[in-house]
Amino acid sequence: MNLVKKEIIPTPFVAYPEQKPIIEVSVQTILAKENGLVVQPTSTGKSTESAFVARACILIHGFRGMYLYNENEGLDQARASFEFIFNGNPIKCANFFGGEKEDPDHADIIFASFQSMNNHHEKWYEYFEKDRFDFILVNEAHHGQATTYKEVLDYFNASKIGFTATPEREDGLDILDIFHKVIANISFEEAYVRGMMSKMKYIVKSFDINKKKLKAIFNDVIEEGKTISIKQLNETLFIDKLDSDVLKDIYLYTCEERKQTLIYCENILHATRIYEQLVLDGKDAGIIHSKKSRGKNKRTLKRFRIDEIQFLVSVDKLNEDIDLPNVEVGVFLRCTNSRRIFFQQLGRPGRKKPGKVALILDYVANAERLIMLNEFKDDIEAKRKELFYSTDLPELDK
Repeated sequence: MNLVKKEIIPTPFVAYPEQKPIIEVSVQTILAKENGLVVQPTSTGKSTESAFVARACILIHGFRGMYLYNENEGLDQARASFEFIFNGNPIKCANFFGGEKEDPDHADIIFASFQSMNNHHEKWYEYFEKDRFDFILVNEAHHGQATTYKEVLDYFNASKIGFTATPEREDGLDILDIFHKVIANISFEEAYVRGMMSKMKYIVKSFDINKKKLKAIFNDVIEEGKTISIKQLNETLFIDKLDSDVLKDIYLYTCEERKQTLIYCENILHATRIYEQLVLDGKDAGIIHSKKSRGKNKRTLKRFRIDEIQFLVSVDKLNEDIDLPNVEVGVFLRCTNSRRIFFQQLGRPGRKKPGKVALILDYVANAERLIMLNEFKDDIEAKRKELFYSTDLPELDK
């Protein structure tokens, strides 16, 4: 497909200034037939950047590509985003995931899941020639070292551009074995300071601290010189609150002015309990998790996006690439010591929108979380000073 530039319909909007260098270096890496990794936080536009990269490669250079991801909901969303940015230009798209294996032979770009490409029933990636694609865009690229995923990526000779918020894998495997070099790297702190995300007000709910025991610990440590471990702190200092009490507190922040709210829970049982209490309280709520069908999760997400429901309860289904731009409040009811998961969830309400200030309510009562938040605030302050920006810091109320 060799279109002259005057035949190309303009994009419906231009990328943010911070995104343009990432798009440009990705396209240049593909033109050089090399691999590269883009590291940037959740909700700062990785999918949008991917769409601009694909648009340039297909319309200007006549390339054929594939967009790979591991969640069907994210693939549905990505295709809609790509087609919006393609803006009516003659680019043929095809789905190749779940039960939607459209004819890929004449497509300019294919949206595929790793699970559909390689599962215990079929190695669908072998349907394609090794040189079928000129470029492959891999979202949440930190999954690339998983055995079945890597098998797919190793099969194709295409230039591979990975996008991830969290390049470090907990199993220690290095995804640069696949993507070779980091071509862009923006930390959560830098993205926040540069204004790539909405401003945040972070409130740590400390009402579940046993003040009597806190005073006793203070006397033991300060006056008698005793030592106390983090484990002992957590066991003696923090009090579990009833779900109903926590939700009543959440309503104070979210219901006077209706604000779309994400609630992260510990597990499916916990999420179900919170959802049922929300319904009992007469709130418009939905729940998504891995045990629900793809169709039910998809319908719930759609209802949340169009504001038919105010509260969306989840476990891990919203950690990765699900775009929910209207979310104003993120609620932590789950404990995680994983910085990767913490920043993925924190970034979800941080999607940039004019005038938006995201509210984060943290009900996780443990010492590790307080330490993590203190380090996070220090890191943002250091980055602000380094870049000489005057962006407001997240406000941490305790």
